[in-house]
Amino acid sequence: IVGANVMLEHHEQTPGTLWLCLIGRSCLGKTEITRFFNSSVYKQQDFFRDSHKNAMKAYKKAFEEYEIAKSEAQKRKEDFRESEPEIPIKTVLYVDDVTPESLITTLCNNPGGVMWDCDEIRALLNSFGRYGGKGAAEAAKTRLLSLYTGANVAISRKGSEEDISAKRGWLSIFGTVQPSILPKIFDKDDMGSGFLQRFMFIKAKKTPPTPRSKRPNIRDFENQVTDIFSKLFMDVERLVPNDKES
Repeated sequence: IVGANVMLEHHEQTPGTLWLCLIGRSCLGKTEITRFFNSSVYKQQDFFRDSHKNAMKAYKKAFEEYEIAKSEAQKRKEDFRESEPEIPIKTVLYVDDVTPESLITTLCNNPGGVMWDCDEIRALLNSFGRYGGKGAAEAAKTRLLSLYTGANVAISRKGSEEDISAKRGWLSIFGTVQPSILPKIFDKDDMGSGFLQRFMFIKAKKTPPTPRSKRPNIRDFENQVTDIFSKLFMDVERLVPNDKES
């Protein structure tokens, strides 16, 4: 469930935005688990990336033909009324290392929202507040809160007359953290602001190892995982925004 692409039906429609944080010590396998559950998202992202590359090739060819036709019309002193080809928009499902400005740009082009896939939640907060001085971390949390609720977000670019903005900036988060780091990135103020309550914390525990001869290939569980999440989709309606205002 990424951003607002899935709407939950209750008394009213509510986006199924999730902020998930897996807690566990180092070398427990947190990264491998998150990659396993996100594998289908990664595959879709690869598909959209390849599609965008093909669309860009077609765009460059069309733009060259447009420039040639425009130049020839000017030489003949004729009116040229053909529209300039539009640059293909890149469909993005998730980001991993991104600046605030590029994140807002991505959200503008993807009204359904995106997922921030961060191996360490702390790195996410640091990256979002790295461009400020004192109090940058708190400002970062405030920005993230607005993205959770789908509020308007905008960033002013230096040297540009236009601002980057998104009317509905839905953001999902999926990351990990070590128990010793957890108190350093969340404090009492986070409970008062509601930042802490937005996260679903999942505690990872060490279990006795299965004998190597009996260990199944993790890919053997792909069908079971698909079945589990397919049942969860029975109560949701998948929406695909028609435009940036949807």
